[in-house]
This record gives sequence, structure tokens and C-alpha cells, in this order.
Amino acid sequence: MPEGEREEIRQLFQAKGFDGELLEQVVEAISRNPDVWVATMLREEYGLSGAGLSPRRAALTTFAAFLSVGALPLLPYAIPGMESQIQFLTSLGLAGVVFLGIGMLKSIVYGLPAMRSGLRTLIMGTAAAGLAFATGHFAQGLLGG
Repeated sequence: MPEGEREEIRQLFQAKGFDGELLEQVVEAISRNPDVWVATMLREEYGLSGAGLSPRRAALTTFAAFLSVGALPLLPYAIPGMESQIQFLTSLGLAGVVFLGIGMLKSIVYGLPAMRSGLRTLIMGTAAAGLAFATGHFAQGLLGG
């Protein structure tokens, strides 16, 4: 909705002291170039900066985090001599701690209460893991494994 976004630009710069013809010139100049317009809205409305973001670096960082955090629940299975039930329960506990921790870290970004965000992520992660387990169990029964 370009007109609504132009009005937001107008309000943002009016709050900075621009008015009259100068305000309209600023709004026109910003909304003329879509890249400048988006960057301005991200910075002014959300406090975000698109400067210096590298898609490759973001992808590699996400992949590295996924591998390292995702490997934590597998650690008990690398310990020789540990009883399989203990391995499973330890893995389950580590997965829960990981989900809770990710949710609590996420709260920093979204400005939510840490425990609430952590518990929400823990519940969603548990539900997803349960669904994956049920799907595997169903597939095993279906395929006769």
C-alpha cells in the first residue's frame, strides 16, 4: 500500500521537524527510489539497518549454528558404554535445554519476556519432535520395518 507507506514517511519526518513544502520534497525524494524507501522504513520504523548484511555470511552463520546446536542432543550417543535408555533421556534433556535456550535468546530480538519466549519455543519444538517421531513410527509400521 504505497500511499499508506508514504504517509508513514511523512509522519516520521514531520516528527523530526520537517514541514510544508520541504516535508513533501523529502517524502517524494525517499519514495522515488524503492531501495532508499525500504532502507528508510527499516531504519526509521523498526530500528533495523540493512547496511553490511551479506546473504552468504548470514547463510553460513545460520548453517553453522544449526549444525552446532543441532548436534548437542546427539552427544549422549557418542559416549561408549552408556545404557541406551540413559542416552535417550540425556538426549531428550539436552534437546529441551536447547529449545528453552533458543527461545530465551530469541526474546532479546523480539523484546518478549525471556521465560515466556523460552517456554513457547520449548513447547513448539517438543510438538514438532513428537510429530516427527509419530510420522517415523507410522512410516515404520506402514513399510514393515
